[in-house]
Amino acid sequence: WLSGKAARGLDWMRRTGALFCLWPEFRPMAELRQAEDQIVMDHTVLVVGNAEKWPRLGRIFSFEGCLEQEDLVVLMYAALFHDLGKPATFQTDPDGSIHFHGHEKDSRSQAEDILMRLRSPRARMERILRLVLHHLRVGWLTAGRPTERALRRVIRTLKGDLPFLLLHSLADRKGSPSRGRGEAIRHHRLCRELYALFREKGPSILDPPRLVSGEDVMRILGIPPGPRVGEILREVEELQLEGEIRNRRQALRHLQSQR
Repeated sequence: WLSGKAARGLDWMRRTGALFCLWPEFRPMAELRQAEDQIVMDHTVLVVGNAEKWPRLGRIFSFEGCLEQEDLVVLMYAALFHDLGKPATFQTDPDGSIHFHGHEKDSRSQAEDILMRLRSPRARMERILRLVLHHLRVGWLTAGRPTERALRRVIRTLKGDLPFLLLHSLADRKGSPSRGRGEAIRHHRLCRELYALFREKGPSILDPPRLVSGEDVMRILGIPPGPRVGEILREVEELQLEGEIRNRRQALRHLQSQR
């Protein structure tokens, strides 16, 4: 994974059959089309190759970081495993359209089995599985007009691995059949917006300061100590994380509205 020739090595393993002996989970991908002119396994090789060129992808959203060795291993494994679930979720419509609904969940499950066999360190495994499970998130948001609230949810889910999700998403899109220049522009713009929000407000999104206390809740709502106080505090924190509540005044106003 660190040689800069991972895609070449993966392609050699695929052509000789060594890949399928090592990880039989990949064999169905070698015979399955995800588009008229693309096999799933071919796509995976392309995505791995694109991920190796992460500095070029990073320039699209002005990535200022540097991938440490562990980060690169995580990104490359996520690129390798992200479509493992496509054979099990393959569907076609009457018009011939191909779908893989929910393949990200099946991909995560199979990736976990492989990583367990590899005795992967727990922290590494969790990061890889998080990227695999959420690798479609950016693409889903590209299809609409995401609010800041939606972008905050992605940051909260990926935490410090948000930049690597963006790199993975760009590598994935670049390795897929073209969906037009307009889609590519929207995808690039969204990556920039997500990374800018992550850079600007990441700490407040991931670890916001507490705006109200249990005493505030009990005083304003007139309730005694108990589980309900904790529930309300978590509700306020959730609204704060979503960007709906931004300061103590708004938090107190929310509590007063619950009376």
